[in-house]
Amino acid sequence: MKLKFGNPWLIFSPFLAIFILLVLKLHSDKMEGDESRYIMYAQNLLQGFYSPKNVVFLWNGPGYPLFLVPFLYFKLPLLTIPLANACMQYMSIVFLFKSIKAYTNTKLALIASLAWGLYYLGYQEIPSILTEPFTSFLMSSLLLTITSFYTKGNKNYLYVSGVIIGLIVLTKFIFGYILLFMIIFWAAVFLFYRIQNIAKPKVKSLLIALGIAFALVTPYLAYTYNLTGRVFYWGNSGGMNLYWMSTPYENEFGDWFPETLFNGQEVGGPTLYKNHLSDFTYFLTLKGVESDDAYKKKGIENIKKHPIKYLRNWFTNQGRLWFNFPQTGFSHTERGLLRFVPNAILLTFFMLSLYLWGLNFRKCPLEINFLALFILTYLALSSLISALPRQLTISVPILLFWISYIQFRSTKVKISFEN
Repeated sequence: MKLKFGNPWLIFSPFLAIFILLVLKLHSDKMEGDESRYIMYAQNLLQGFYSPKNVVFLWNGPGYPLFLVPFLYFKLPLLTIPLANACMQYMSIVFLFKSIKAYTNTKLALIASLAWGLYYLGYQEIPSILTEPFTSFLMSSLLLTITSFYTKGNKNYLYVSGVIIGLIVLTKFIFGYILLFMIIFWAAVFLFYRIQNIAKPKVKSLLIALGIAFALVTPYLAYTYNLTGRVFYWGNSGGMNLYWMSTPYENEFGDWFPETLFNGQEVGGPTLYKNHLSDFTYFLTLKGVESDDAYKKKGIENIKKHPIKYLRNWFTNQGRLWFNFPQTGFSHTERGLLRFVPNAILLTFFMLSLYLWGLNFRKCPLEINFLALFILTYLALSSLISALPRQLTISVPILLFWISYIQFRSTKVKISFEN
């Protein structure tokens, strides 16, 4: 018996109400954390430049600031930005439902979409001016356009997919390296099939989407080249992440700390301050690209000298990505269990699906493998530098889609007692 299901926009509308109420309750116009930086970049774009004048400060990409530009241009209240977050989070649920339904069934699509809607760890950034709701929306949009192209054949979906990938790259620098990897990998696959005289038009379509994405980000790369003289330069925040990830000291787990630690603000305890004071005494004399280079150089030096400690940091990094544990210099409370429950369930299905996909990836449709490789590469690269839990959040829509497909196509095993 098939499950009858009405309009998904109506069915999932209670989530929109919840997200709006969450914004009205928790939003504050007082800038906290990264919010002021995103606003600064949007204001810079309105004035015709991006990096602040007289300094190369490319801490994040222009994707999210571009989204903010209309709000600032029309001088809308700051509250309208998190209200837009609420709408995008709601839309991401509907897009996920439509994508999963196209490959499985209504019941499984409903379960997975509700799981994303009820994923309260993703609620944290909705009331704020942060990139995560915007990126999650882009991830779900990519799901919808890619699956719609391969199920309906309309090339417009393919072109939009390329634009969305480009926006993801401009929002999160790490996807710039993933884009390059994907272009090389799928070009190699395409050439392999050409040499073997096997017709694979779907691979060509993927390369078209990736080509559109690369074309979209090229102006930004040209801009960074003009500022730095370096090819394929995305930003100068990665070096600091690598430095903290490479820490060789015991009782430090590779988590990231701000430079304000060495400007009189005690974060992470006095031992952390003492261990890194000499390094930061030098780092703080540098700016922009030179600072990023110094962090990278020291980070690579630490990894070469202490490879086992880096592997240990990598392992604890997985704990922070999934469970926000352990953290250097911080004690943990029962609140950590709130993160443990949903992510433990997600991690269990993730590991099972990874195993099943490894056994059967040749049998999976090309678009499924494309999306899986896209998000798995992201998680792998994220684990190499200091990770934050919100980095996992943006991957959840694609993970739920992939897990749903793998579980739906896997052989069902019934465990029961015989009489």
